[in-house]
Amino acid sequence: MDYFNTTIKISGYRPFRHPQTLHLRNGVTSFIGPNNSGKSSILRFFYDFRQLFAEIRSPGNWRQTLTGQRRSFKLPQPSRQARELFNNYTDDDLEFTILDYAASNDDLRGLKLIVFRDSLEYVLQIAKGNSFIHLPNFDFKSSGDRTILTDSQKSYGHIDRIINILAVFHTTMYIPSFRNAINIGSTTSYFDIDVGQIFIHNWRELKYGYAKEGWETAEQTTRTIREIMNYDDLEINPSSDDQTLQLRINGHIYRLDEVGSGITQLIIIAINIALSKASMIMIDEPEAGLHPLLQRNLIELLRSFGSIVLFTTHSIGLSRHQSEVIYSITRDDINGSSIKSFEHTPRLSEFAGEMNFGGAVEIGVSKILLVEGPTDIKVYQQFLRKIHKEPEFLILHLGGSSSINGKRDTVDQLNELKRITPNITAIIDSESTSEGSIPTERRNFRRICVDNGIDCHVLEYRSTESYFSAEAIRSVHPTLTEKLKPYEKTPDGWAKADNWRMAQLMDLKDVEGTDLSRILSKLEKAK
Repeated sequence: MDYFNTTIKISGYRPFRHPQTLHLRNGVTSFIGPNNSGKSSILRFFYDFRQLFAEIRSPGNWRQTLTGQRRSFKLPQPSRQARELFNNYTDDDLEFTILDYAASNDDLRGLKLIVFRDSLEYVLQIAKGNSFIHLPNFDFKSSGDRTILTDSQKSYGHIDRIINILAVFHTTMYIPSFRNAINIGSTTSYFDIDVGQIFIHNWRELKYGYAKEGWETAEQTTRTIREIMNYDDLEINPSSDDQTLQLRINGHIYRLDEVGSGITQLIIIAINIALSKASMIMIDEPEAGLHPLLQRNLIELLRSFGSIVLFTTHSIGLSRHQSEVIYSITRDDINGSSIKSFEHTPRLSEFAGEMNFGGAVEIGVSKILLVEGPTDIKVYQQFLRKIHKEPEFLILHLGGSSSINGKRDTVDQLNELKRITPNITAIIDSESTSEGSIPTERRNFRRICVDNGIDCHVLEYRSTESYFSAEAIRSVHPTLTEKLKPYEKTPDGWAKADNWRMAQLMDLKDVEGTDLSRILSKLEKAK
């Protein structure tokens, strides 16, 4: 779906005894918590019920269950035991609701599924006002290219958006932890990861088969890995005996087992995702067995393939640096596990400390770049990557207007950052409605930065989006055919979480002659 804004409420599932609410949107969502808190269970939920989502995305299967009659479904392996799905501290059945917050008044707003503890069977209910109901008698009617759920008295709305949500939940990819279990010599799959000869065979078919679409997918996958790993050249080929992959990296030839487990993991995951065409990608503990820089690369890799990415982690720093939305997971023996929104706009100095800036110097990070808001982190990662400087910068967001002002707290935070490193640059939007009309609080923020030795750039145009090319905008938002005027607001329906995709598609030539080009040139030359 182009715009995904969906809420899942779960109760009675694995460690979640009481109802827990999870909001899913386009972009990256992370879950932080200690061992055994229930982080992995969130991802397993979508894996466990994938076959059920596939079943109910067909409206024909509603006819039995929406009337209150039970219907059975199958679990994927290795989720073989139905009792594993249910919370151990209650006898309640398992329930989950799906609510579409992007639905219009003409759309069906939500569904509830009840999975019975005494059997692997379920029933379905639909949202009616603030409650959920069965429908003893109903029918489906066509309205143009859409489908309406009705009974003899009224319409309950178009069901197409809900069906599309179920399609997203069905086309997921689950990458569990303990990925050292991924062995290219194995003959069986590891959850959603194909390995061994079938993996090599599928890559050969994709790259050298008869389908032109496969060639393009293989080329795009290779290009994405090359850009994320900052290689000048990369080619990925199956060996002649289909036992391994042969890599050409910057002119040198390697077998897959010669490049290290971290890069092997990235390549195997990337190819599997390309083969799966998943809409939602889920990974447990991306830090497992990976160098800190590769952890970031892995999340960027997943982001490049899936419009929705979920990951669990023990690392607050990785979560804050890579996520638009963060949840914390806690657990106690009485109430089970709880999902709560995590406050992800702390004091900037604390953020830098949690990212372990001192240790990050060892992997090449030597500077801090302050940007406008959370979604700008990924945008400027793309711009820095184009000038081959992304590994040198820790990018922090300022939380928008809440910190871009002349208040004492802002001054204190900037001073604390200066004690961590003197190499700090800030880039913020001007919010100008016409040439030179920069709001007072943004001029004050620039003055404070200058007074504290921080190189601050206030963009001449209204916002970073003002610099995106028409081609990049159109590729992400097909209905928008022109670039923004310098002081124009973004139109309704513009999802900022997709801004990084537009930045990724751009070339540095697209911003030539602008102040953004001069800023990037200065960052490129910075020591």
